[in-house]
Amino acid sequence: MVNITVFCFLASYLVASVLEVIRLRGKSVINLWMMKGFAAAGLVAHTWYLINRAQQTNLPPLLSSTHDWLLVLAWLAMGKIFPWLFRLVLEIAHPGTHWS
Repeated sequence: MVNITVFCFLASYLVASVLEVIRLRGKSVINLWMMKGFAAAGLVAHTWYLINRAQQTNLPPLLSSTHDWLLVLAWLAMGKIFPWLFRLVLEIAHPGTHWS
């Protein structure tokens, strides 16, 4: 897990986002599980990247650079804020639709 780069979790997040958009056209259980799988893989890779970065600098992730601050904020957004914000926008765009 030492060779994880920003591209690894960015690509996972991008695939999960594309699958979320595709899911708007029709509900598919396979698509839902693939989307959740890619999002989870991205979050795990992102977490490992932050841990490796903290070990390399011997500092907690927030103290080493602006780069790390932004990565931690992105990690928080992906883990907590992003899914809820995206669903809120979808609910506003298509009221009454159940987004499971």
